[in-house]
Amino acid sequence: MLNVLSVPARRALRRHAGLATLAAALLVAGCGQKSEAANSAAPATTAASGAGATKGANWPGTVSKTKDGGFIMGNPNAPIKLVEFASFTCPHCADFHKNAAAELKSEFIASGKLSYEFRNIVLNGPDAAMSLIVRCEGPKRFFPVADIVFTRQADWVKGFQSISPEQQKQLETTPQDQQLAVLTQMGGLDTWLKQVGIPKSRIDQCLAKKDDLNTLNDIRKVAFETYKINGTPSFVINGESFDGQPTWPALKAKLLDLTK
Repeated sequence: MLNVLSVPARRALRRHAGLATLAAALLVAGCGQKSEAANSAAPATTAASGAGATKGANWPGTVSKTKDGGFIMGNPNAPIKLVEFASFTCPHCADFHKNAAAELKSEFIASGKLSYEFRNIVLNGPDAAMSLIVRCEGPKRFFPVADIVFTRQADWVKGFQSISPEQQKQLETTPQDQQLAVLTQMGGLDTWLKQVGIPKSRIDQCLAKKDDLNTLNDIRKVAFETYKINGTPSFVINGESFDGQPTWPALKAKLLDLTK
């Protein structure tokens, strides 16, 4: 498990300044043309009501935002509830997504026996900016866009790795309510996001959403204090932290055991 949740990172969401200037540390490893994936994916539908796995339901296409600030895919009344805490800049999270996404949908979510909820754990400034923007796309676009973000992680992270010391100093003297927007421009994230179909006007709106910034802070608090999470990705199954290796083979074995 990538243990990158340092003290500065845990404090990062307390204010805009913490989010942006954390870019100086750049706890990121290296993901980037207009992708049709975000627009061609099956549209999400409103979460269905009623118990059990409804025959013929399109559970992978059933997505909603949860009261805990995450985005949930699948039967909201599924007997197995899987929650992933992950960061868009975490390479281990990108690897997990690459190995798990397709099979998780086809073998578990589609059956209606398991729901999957994604909750953002922000590790640094670039992660904060990307998280706010992807979440701002809402339930219909959250998972398709997140898929692109993970798949092309090395492409968009690259711009932040080349931020100069002079730019970092400039960022530190920028008014707090403008820092994430400036950081986004410095790292070329706004240019990259145009290729995913998100224009600058939309980006500016998303970065200005203080309520969603507070939601990200609340998610971190629950992750650290309730589930004692100390790295990403981490998983919670039916309210209990998964203590196995944070890999798809290990998690899949656990889920298969639960679905017998």
